[in-house]
Amino acid sequence: MSQIHIVVDSIGQVPDEMLAGHPNLHVVALKVRVGDQEWRENEISTKDLFHISQETKQHPKTSQPAPGDFIEVCQPLIKAGKEIIIISVSG
Repeated sequence: MSQIHIVVDSIGQVPDEMLAGHPNLHVVALKVRVGDQEWRENEISTKDLFHISQETKQHPKTSQPAPGDFIEVCQPLIKAGKEIIIISVSG
């Protein structure tokens, strides 16, 4: 049986140390938006997010990763013959 890989969305807040110790664990980042600016959750610090939110007087919003974000992570695993379990938030 091939090694099983687990793909989660970033709502799980998997620590970097855990990711480093488990190469079969992958995270797909949620999107964060303030006004018309958007980032993947791992591209902006909480401090910067709150700073931008205070400056613009707009609350941050999040959205699930796009299907293509999961495909980007899963395609190389599928090509390598790996089995994948995806765990994500449903709503």
